[in-house]
Amino acid sequence: MNIRLLMISLAVFGFLSNFHQNAQVTGNGNAAKLEGTIVDINDARVPKAVLVFQGQSQSQTVETNPDGKYSIHLNPGVYTVSVSHWGYCGLRRAAFLADSGANIRLNFQLWACPSDNFGKYEFVELAPDQQTHLKPLILFGERDESDDLQTFRGAVLPERYPVVLTYNLLTVRADTMIYSRKNNSVVATGNVVVEEGDKKKTGVKAEVVFHGSEPHVNFVQ
Repeated sequence: MNIRLLMISLAVFGFLSNFHQNAQVTGNGNAAKLEGTIVDINDARVPKAVLVFQGQSQSQTVETNPDGKYSIHLNPGVYTVSVSHWGYCGLRRAAFLADSGANIRLNFQLWACPSDNFGKYEFVELAPDQQTHLKPLILFGERDESDDLQTFRGAVLPERYPVVLTYNLLTVRADTMIYSRKNNSVVATGNVVVEEGDKKKTGVKAEVVFHGSEPHVNFVQ
């Protein structure tokens, strides 16, 4: 084999290797596109935050740009995601479904964490939805239990932060949340913020009923 032919062969091999790697990431055109913004409690953008998306067959990492934004493509499937940045509490959300070709927006709010934050905030998974088998996840600081009810309040680090509920693509923040095992529902009260994609709604009280991939959220006057 002469040198020219060898160089052509190596170039073709490199092209095919890159194509194969890109095909794995983009799912041959069927990948879901995820994007969003990470802010702190004062809505200031957080650059260089690291997001790790973990699926059954792949793990991908992306970092927010100077404007606190990120973008990534994932093959269809169920994923968990965790967010980390020096000086902030580690964050994760409930598993979510990335459908083929979907455009998904997931925004995150990070909390400033003192060095002695151990034990001051926790995560707990609730009962899985019977249809999707996805489990809601609650981030909290304090919890009380009574019969089939669990009451969650926010963490104090040193100021009090909200309780955060995530389920699939839904995020709910509130001062207090009460989870009913019997009804598999959550009642959020006080400074309630509900986000799903580009949609955002606020109120004083809301009930979240888990039923399928899109839970029912009812605001109470």
